[in-house]
Amino acid sequence: MVGALLDKPTGANGPVRTDRLSHRLAAASIMVPVALGLTWWGGWPFYLLIIACAGLLAREWARLCGVSPVNQNGLALILGIVLLLFVAVLEQRHLTAAVVGVGLFLLLVMLTVGRVGSRCALWFALGVFAILPAGLSLVWMRALEPEGLGLICWVMAVVWVADSAAYGVGRTIGGPLLAPRISPSKTWSGLVGGLVGACLIGGLVAMLLGHGGFALAALAGLLVGGASGLGDLFESYFKRRFKAKDSGGLIPGHGGVLDRLDSLLAAAPVTAVLYLAGWRWL
Repeated sequence: MVGALLDKPTGANGPVRTDRLSHRLAAASIMVPVALGLTWWGGWPFYLLIIACAGLLAREWARLCGVSPVNQNGLALILGIVLLLFVAVLEQRHLTAAVVGVGLFLLLVMLTVGRVGSRCALWFALGVFAILPAGLSLVWMRALEPEGLGLICWVMAVVWVADSAAYGVGRTIGGPLLAPRISPSKTWSGLVGGLVGACLIGGLVAMLLGHGGFALAALAGLLVGGASGLGDLFESYFKRRFKAKDSGGLIPGHGGVLDRLDSLLAAAPVTAVLYLAGWRWL
C-alpha cells in the first residue's frame, strides 16, 4: 500500500515528465506518512483507511466499466464492498463476509446484465472479487497478534521492491516484451528482476524483524512478488479493455487509487492464504 504510492515511474520525456514527477513526490510526501502512521497505529484508524481505499477502488472500477458511481448499480458496488468490510471488522467473521460477497456478485450481475450488456456486467461485478479479498486479507492480517504489524510491513516491502525492481531492470536491460498487447513497456527481464527483488526483500525483512528463517520468507516473497506482478498486469489489461490510460485522476501525478494499489490487490490475498495454510516466516 505505501510502496504502491511510490512505484512505477511513468510518463513522457522533458518538462511533462518532470512536472508529473514533482506532483508524484508532493502527493507521496503526504500520503506515505499518513499510511505508515495509520498502519503502525492499527485498530480502527487502520481499518478505516482500508475501508476508504476499498470504496475509492470500487468507485474507479465502476467508472472504468462505464457505470456511474452515483446510480443504483454503482452505489451497489461501492456500498456493498464498504459495508462488507465494515461488518468484517466488527465481527471478524471473514468467511461469512466472503459468502455474502458471492451473493452480492450474483446480485450485481442480475442488476446490470440488462443495462450495460452481459460482457460489461461481468467485468463490473468482477470488482467484488478484485477488491474485497484484499480488503478482508489486510483487515485479518493486521488483527493478528503479535505478528500483524510485521506481516503488513512485510507485504508492503515485497510489493514495493517487486514493482521498483521490475521497472528498474526492465528499463536498464530491456529485451523481449512480456505482453505487448496488454502493456507495451513490460519486459521479461523486468519480470525476472521483480521476482528476484521480491525474493531477496522477503527474506531480508523477515531477518530484520527477528523472526523465521531467510529461506521460507524468501520463497514466500517470490510467490507474493509473482502475484504482485500479475495484479499489475491484470489492471493494465482491464484499462486497455475499456480504453483508459489511468483508472482516475484523484492522486496528482499518480492517476487513480487503482493505479497505485493494483499490485497489492493481488499480493495481500496470496499472503493471507499462505499464512492460513500454515506458513510462518514471521
